Amino acid sequence: MGVTSAFCCGRGLGVVDGVIAALGWSVEYVAPRVWKKAFGIRVGAGKDDSRAKACQLLPLDAELWTPRRGVVTSAQAVGRAEAALIAYSRRDNSDRRRRGRSHRRRSRASQDW
Repeated sequence: MGVTSAFCCGRGLGVVDGVIAALGWSVEYVAPRVWKKAFGIRVGAGKDDSRAKACQLLPLDAELWTPRRGVVTSAQAVGRAEAALIAYSRRDNSDRRRRGRSHRRRSRASQDW
């Protein structure tokens, strides 16, 4: 990637981050070693390992990350599968945090009463 490409990519990421912040949503960046560890995928493993795990966990959506000539390239399919795995891993973590937060809120409110 050249300097100009890197700059444009960074600018695009900044725009996306700005829109997300304006909407009041939170962003959490996850390193590959973190989400891959959650699924038992070696960091240096081949890309097909991620696709296979996504197919195993989300079989009804497997067609989204199955390469098809003229429609989805192999690289696009792997990218989609990895994005689904990242979202899947963070969904479980987010649910745990949300339950913990609501519990803490209730306990604080009960102290006020």
